[in-house]
Amino acid sequence: MKSHIVLVVLTLGIAVAVVALAVAGWGSAPCPVDVRQETFERLKPDMGEPEVEAILGGPAGDYRTRAGVKYQRMDSAGIMFPIGERFEQGTESRWLTDGYAIYVSFDADGKAWLIYGLRALPALPSMRYPPPLRQLMRHFDP
Repeated sequence: MKSHIVLVVLTLGIAVAVVALAVAGWGSAPCPVDVRQETFERLKPDMGEPEVEAILGGPAGDYRTRAGVKYQRMDSAGIMFPIGERFEQGTESRWLTDGYAIYVSFDADGKAWLIYGLRALPALPSMRYPPPLRQLMRHFDP
């Protein structure tokens, strides 16, 4: 009888561990785009959107896997070009990941004129937990 109880407890313990790992994102797919400081530095003014997408590995989009990612601008991260007619027309594209973000403004001709990168701030301790535990753990954030 005791061996049966031990077997049931061990089985339940393994099941709980497997579910906890799945909820925590264990084995999640890698980011499909290459958005980081090194790829940011390869971007140049007057590149077209297809060239930018080729360097970054895909179209603009939100590739974050965790909620609440905050970014910090770095001193050497921005490239700015003269404001004028290019500023008033065009579009902005964003590549957002858990570790880095790149923003590119394109003029009416589809050429990049403003490019800047932002490094993600470290997650608050509560954000490291699965969603059900985050509310409880937020009370311990600094």
